[in-house]
Amino acid sequence: MGHPLPQSPRLTRRHLAAAIPTRSRRVAVQRSTSGFSE
Repeated sequence: MGHPLPQSPRLTRRHLAAAIPTRSRRVAVQRSTSGFSE
């Protein structure tokens, strides 16, 4: 979703797999921080 790499599908898959959990973590942290701030 954005810039697929047909040359190295493994890297793309790896990157996405690593980026998805990272985003979820950031969102979770932001939510927790917002909750504590409020």
